[in-house]
Amino acid sequence: MGAHTLAEFEDALRAPLSALATAAQMLGEAAELGEPDKVHELLAIVRQNADVLDRLIDELSERTRIEGDKLVLELGEDELRTIRSACAAPSPPPRPEPAESGAPLVLVADDESSTRLLISTVLRQKGYRVVEAENGLEALHIVEQQRPAILILDGHMPELDGLEVCKRSKALDPAYSPRTMIVTAVFKALWYRHQALSEIGVDEFMTKPVRMDELIARVERLTR
Repeated sequence: MGAHTLAEFEDALRAPLSALATAAQMLGEAAELGEPDKVHELLAIVRQNADVLDRLIDELSERTRIEGDKLVLELGEDELRTIRSACAAPSPPPRPEPAESGAPLVLVADDESSTRLLISTVLRQKGYRVVEAENGLEALHIVEQQRPAILILDGHMPELDGLEVCKRSKALDPAYSPRTMIVTAVFKALWYRHQALSEIGVDEFMTKPVRMDELIARVERLTR
């Protein structure tokens, strides 16, 4: 068990607080525009970040002690890493600028609407064009019609799972070679990762909860 100063948690606290402030602004805009679906999606992000703050505050209150003129935490290194990881809750970015017409087209397929909103908004902010699908069949139809350069696929979706969409997409046309990423909260076993990367030919594999900075870094790597 080691002592850690509160300063070590400054970034962890700032992330969910900033996300809540941004989501509140976007909620107001969505409400004024009469977009109830987006309001519900943003409320889900607000709840996730509020839960992160609740867990962190509980941990702080239970483990803090005074040492001289400092307030310190009694936490082990594993606990410290766990709390920092828990603070990586979804964060809605500011409203993005329109993407240039020549920017890569990215398909984001996930049956969780809040996850689609988050990933799509971040990608648009980075200048990518984005198309969304809420199940595997819809994703495959988009692939057939629009040929996205990058496919970001949830591992577990209705109709078709992410690996099946990836496999069928790669078999559509020898001249079409989309870069693919599986993002999953369900299939985390090593055998599934091996099947995705080695047998199906998935380019990137991530497990939820996803850090947006890491996802963007991987997408940028796929476009090189």
